[in-house]
Amino acid sequence: MNQSSALSRHAELHAILQIPAGELKEYLDEDRKRTFDEGFRKGLEFAELSRKCIAKPLTKSEAATALGVSIRTIERMRMRGDLESIDGNGTVRFERSEIERYKRTHSSLAASITTN
Repeated sequence: MNQSSALSRHAELHAILQIPAGELKEYLDEDRKRTFDEGFRKGLEFAELSRKCIAKPLTKSEAATALGVSIRTIERMRMRGDLESIDGNGTVRFERSEIERYKRTHSSLAASITTN
């Protein structure tokens, strides 16, 4: 492309892109609001999804059901240190991730759990 045609092309683009300042400001304000609203909506959706994913810790009974064992077995597993628990206010709870970890590391349970 020679210099003359490059200048001509530049002049064409300059003419096309000329927007009155008021219109440009209005467009940018609308775009900013639309972008903010979309981001805010996505943030709310993410927060709701996170809230659903962060589940309450399981009771002994729920942990026993999840692993297909008795509550007494859960207590023994806890005492041996096979399952980490959260103790507080006289209650014992188990994080879901801890139950999942135990399932993964004990293959004898894995087969029975996949059928539930």
